[in-house]
Amino acid sequence: MLRTMSFLSLGSLVFAPSVHGGESLVPHQSRTAESLIPRSINYFPDLEYCKITSKRSLCLDLAAPKKGGPFPAVLVLHGGGWAVGNRKDRLAEIFMLAERGYVAVTASYRFSQEAPFPAALQDARCAIRWLRANAAKYCIDGQHIGVYGFSSGAHLANLLGTAQNRKEWEGLGGHENESSAVQAVASSSGISDLTALHAFAQQKTSVLERMQGTMLVQQFLAGSPSQVPSRYRDASPLTHVSKNAAPTLLLHGEADPTVPLEQSRLLAEKLRAVQVEVHLVVIEKAKHTFNAAARRTAEMHVVQFLDRHLKQPEKRARGTMR
Repeated sequence: MLRTMSFLSLGSLVFAPSVHGGESLVPHQSRTAESLIPRSINYFPDLEYCKITSKRSLCLDLAAPKKGGPFPAVLVLHGGGWAVGNRKDRLAEIFMLAERGYVAVTASYRFSQEAPFPAALQDARCAIRWLRANAAKYCIDGQHIGVYGFSSGAHLANLLGTAQNRKEWEGLGGHENESSAVQAVASSSGISDLTALHAFAQQKTSVLERMQGTMLVQQFLAGSPSQVPSRYRDASPLTHVSKNAAPTLLLHGEADPTVPLEQSRLLAEKLRAVQVEVHLVVIEKAKHTFNAAARRTAEMHVVQFLDRHLKQPEKRARGTMR
């Protein structure tokens, strides 16, 4: 089973230096676990998608059906408090999506100890642009691209859906002539209000949890809410909700002790208020990291939602992956 890191149970890893673009320093068995790859898909690991500097780049892994196309695409973003995690943790999701007719990628992004907000968002946008720039090569329908994020990765997904008009956050890294717009957002245990999340962490009874929670947010935003209040507002998806936001699916555990359910409820309410399609699925008794049953429930909702918004009703032309 591929592991998922809890947003707050990160211990000293939160402050460990990393220059690995969204990867932890621990080797992952999933890198060589080819038995996980379904026979019906092609898997392309370690593709460079974003050039930060001449010596610094970011990579993604891509999974796609072997036959047919063009296919809608989905960018999958791992969690880890914007500070740890590994794109390889989400191979199961991209394999699942590829089996269901998507080109799916899991991408690394810069961690907060290397570069605070908006660096990770810029990297996610670069990944979307890369998908469009490489549409012909990988049989991608560039008009239909979605994003599926987890925890802090879901925060980035929510921003991709709501802050599409903030062009100053586009960033460089490649393919600047392509659009970074997304047509659908799926968010699991996501974050919508950074100021409220910081306040929630401060209320923790455990000193360790309180320190971890506040420091993760402060590291990501390079300061506390009192020091940089405008940055907390800017980094909060709630701030950017408009009628132009992408259709959104919000999945949240009823008993999430890390990112409270209220974070998704507030975003759902604000999206509904401007008549943007939004679905909030509260998974009974689920916590921040879903168990197997909760994951199956979430997967069902995600596939149904993405199919409705990304797959064209007409029969797609048949082709072969190049």
